Amino acid sequence: MPSIPKAIVKSGYKAQSDDTSVDADVLIFNLLRRLSFEDKAEQVQKTD
Repeated sequence: MPSIPKAIVKSGYKAQSDDTSVDADVLIFNLLRRLSFEDKAEQVQKTD
C-alpha cells in the first residue's frame, strides 16, 4: 500500500473526523476535487 504524502496545511488545521489523520484528510479532499461533477453525483447516488 502506498504511503500518504505529508500534507502542508495552515497551523491549527483539524481533520474532519477524529479517526482520520490530517494528511489523509487533505489527500481525500484533493482526490475528491479531481472528480467531475458527474462522478461526484454518481458517488452520492450509490447505496449499499
